[in-house]
Amino acid sequence: MLFCIKYLLGNEVRHCVKRELIITLFLVLSIAFSSASPNEGKSVVLEVPYVNQRYDVPEWFDGRYSCGPISVVMVLAYYGVLPLWPINCTKPFLHTSLYRQYIVCKFKVRDFIFDEKKPDASREHFGYGVYGYVYTPEVGAVWSKMVKVFEIFGFKAYVDTTPTWEELVAEINAGRPVILSTQLTSSGHIVVAVGYTSDRGVIVNDPAGDKRMSYFNYNGAKVVYDWPGVNNGRVNLVKVKAFIIVRPTEKLKKAEPLNPCKPEEVISLEAKIIYSLLFFALIVALIATAIIYKKVFLKKKLINVLLVLAGVFSCARFSDGARGLY
Repeated sequence: MLFCIKYLLGNEVRHCVKRELIITLFLVLSIAFSSASPNEGKSVVLEVPYVNQRYDVPEWFDGRYSCGPISVVMVLAYYGVLPLWPINCTKPFLHTSLYRQYIVCKFKVRDFIFDEKKPDASREHFGYGVYGYVYTPEVGAVWSKMVKVFEIFGFKAYVDTTPTWEELVAEINAGRPVILSTQLTSSGHIVVAVGYTSDRGVIVNDPAGDKRMSYFNYNGAKVVYDWPGVNNGRVNLVKVKAFIIVRPTEKLKKAEPLNPCKPEEVISLEAKIIYSLLFFALIVALIATAIIYKKVFLKKKLINVLLVLAGVFSCARFSDGARGLY
């Protein structure tokens, strides 16, 4: 090197050696970094719209069991097949939900109409849309029906019951979010993986919020949880039971919003009035029978019958006995 020879001729050997060492070190580091994995030592995050299962649904709808359907909606929104269908929400603060009506309202994709209805978590109102199609009472979100929703939109999708960290990284690197069925709660909970960290943290959109703050809250966008078996001090996924892998095709179809939905009660007001009148008439008949016959055993039976009927009518909300998140 000419500059080095010049320095040597000028008896500047020390400076020459230093420059040679710096240049050599720079070349070694350049080669090392160029041969490393492109995502090693950094986080990768996809911009997937966030939807909350408690606060991005109509206020009359109890969305505690809707994490599966809402995870589907988030992925559909990411791929741009859900035209904006905005509506204002007041809880936990005033905000606009861009996709909430697809969760529980009727809409169509070409000739297919999402008009199947299912009761919400309170068993007081019905929900249509993706919720009505995917959710099954006493079961939760059915994986195969989640896959079917994507197929209706023109995607290729499948359930992978042998999920691995390497597969998750590959999908995220390819720009494809992954739906995870996890054990974040005892009854199971579904989230959308939108990225990962270099220390095996999974970046998710959690429909129920941030688990660190106790469900439910509105802070579930881009939350980092530890992959099962990893302990970096974060909330752990505990177990990943399955991936739902979604691949876009060239034949994607867009949804077409229909009319915004209104509350539809599981038990109509007319039915409640009829049930109440029948219950009242039955009680009157039993009391009259006991008075007429004045039999002790009838009085005892009357008490037992009334207790049973009280129990039956206290369950008139038709709860399916399920509790937790699905």
